[in-house]
Amino acid sequence: MGSSFDELTLLCGLRWRTPPWRYPRRAARRAVLDLLQVAPDTWLEITDVVAEMRRINPDFARSGAEYAAWQLSDAAGARVAGWAGWEQVEGALIKAYLLGPLHWLGLVDLGGVAEPTCVRLSAWGAALSGLTPPPAVFEAPLQIQPDGTIYVGAALPPMLYFQVNRIATWLEVDGQGTEQYAITPRSFDEATERGIGRAQIVDFLRRCSELPLDAGLIATLEEWERRRTALRGRTAVLLEAANPALLATIAADPAVRLPPYTALNPTTWALEAADGPQFIGALRDQGYGLAATLTSPEAPLSERDLRTLLVTANVLWALGNAQGWDHGVTEALLERVRRTLPANARAEAEHMTQALLALLSP
Repeated sequence: MGSSFDELTLLCGLRWRTPPWRYPRRAARRAVLDLLQVAPDTWLEITDVVAEMRRINPDFARSGAEYAAWQLSDAAGARVAGWAGWEQVEGALIKAYLLGPLHWLGLVDLGGVAEPTCVRLSAWGAALSGLTPPPAVFEAPLQIQPDGTIYVGAALPPMLYFQVNRIATWLEVDGQGTEQYAITPRSFDEATERGIGRAQIVDFLRRCSELPLDAGLIATLEEWERRRTALRGRTAVLLEAANPALLATIAADPAVRLPPYTALNPTTWALEAADGPQFIGALRDQGYGLAATLTSPEAPLSERDLRTLLVTANVLWALGNAQGWDHGVTEALLERVRRTLPANARAEAEHMTQALLALLSP
C-alpha cells in the first residue's frame, strides 16, 4: 500500500510532464480494494469495475483543481488532463491495479481467454481483507509442459505465485481455478530486464516442477538468451554532413572536444544521446552553422503548433467528407486538439479554417 511504484507510468503508458505535488497512491489503492471487498463474490467484468468506481467514487485518485494540475502525456506525446481524461488516467489506473500488482500478489484472480476480461477477489485477497479465513496452502509442484506452459493451482503459496508472474505470461483460467501461464520470448526478455537470468529461471522451474525439466525447454531458453545479444537498441544523436570533409575538419578541431562516436557511413556519425546537446553546443560556438533539433517527440507542442494542427485537421475533415475520402481524421481527434487550446486560439483556428476552405472551394 505504501509502495512508491508508479502504476501510471510503468503500467498505463503515461508519462509525467511535471510530477504532481500530491499523488495519494495509498488512498487510491485503498479505494480499489474497498470496492472489491464489497463487490459480489463472483466474476466481475473489468469494465464494470471501472464504471462502478466512476459512479461511486470518481475522485479516488485526484479531485478538484488536480484534474488540471496533473501534467500527463500519453504514448503519442499528447497531453492528458482534466475530467475528460478520466478514462485514460483513472480508468487505466484501475485496470493496472487489477492486472498488475493485485494479480501478481495473488489478491485477485483473472478470468478470460487469451487476455483477462474479468476479475474476482481471490481466496487470499478475501482472507487478507478480513472476509474469510486464510485458505489452505500446500507446496504442490507446478505442472510445466515442454513448450513452457505452466499450470498454477489455486492453493499455490503466494510467493511461488508471484515468482511465476515474474517470468511468464497469463493465458487463461479453467473452471477449477487453475491458471495457465506460458514462458514466451517476450516474458523471457522482460524477466531478463528485471534482473532474472536464464539460470535463475531454470533453477526455479526445476525446484518447483513435479517432473525433470524438459531438455527441449532448457535448450529453448538458452537460445533465447543467445538471441538477446544479436540485436541491440539504443538512443543516439546522428550528426549528418553534406560533405565528408566537414566531418574530418570537426574531428581535427581541438576546440570542439569531439566525444566518442561511431561512423555509420562517410557522412554520418552516431553519438551517445547524453553527449549530443553539449557537442552540438560546441559546434555552434565554433561557427559550424549546425541545423539541429534535439526536441523529444514527447515534448508538448506549442500553442501555435496545435492551432496549425487543428486547422489542418479541420480542412482535411471537411474536404475529405465532401469528396468521400478515407481521410483518417476522427471527431475524437478534433475534440482532443480543440481541448488543448484556449478559447481565443480555437476561434482563430476556426476562422483560418473557413478562410482556407473558401480559397479551396471551386
